[in-house]
Amino acid sequence: MADLWHETVSALSGIFSAHGPAVNAAHSFAPGDYSIHFFLQLAVIILACRVVGWIGQKFLGQPQVVGEMIAGVVLGPSLLGLLLPDLQGAIFGGYSPRVAIPELLGLYQEGRLKLDELVTNRYALDDIGQGFQDMLDGKNIRGVVVHEH
Repeated sequence: MADLWHETVSALSGIFSAHGPAVNAAHSFAPGDYSIHFFLQLAVIILACRVVGWIGQKFLGQPQVVGEMIAGVVLGPSLLGLLLPDLQGAIFGGYSPRVAIPELLGLYQEGRLKLDELVTNRYALDDIGQGFQDMLDGKNIRGVVVHEH
């Protein structure tokens, strides 16, 4: 039984992890690169909400929405993340902002995370209208509003 469980978790991790040609070919994190991952996450959430909501309604006499809230707790870091952190991380991502932000800041300060190269244009707060116009004209892909104080 343990082998079956391990194989199931391993298979689900493989399905939900980033894979395919877009992962290796993408040099940016465009939304289309990970859309399949998003829709699989959405399917897991909807399925879990429907199933747990139905169970709560059928066997516990609770409204559907109560079961859906319980499904949210089950899928989140407080239960699934505690019992099966690899599976929870594979489905929904395993990075904690408390850990990730200092790591990313360190990489940026070391010059290993090149965020400045991703910025197309910089605009002063007073020029925000020009930024929108440039976006509509296709001249601006990743503009940043800089607030000087």
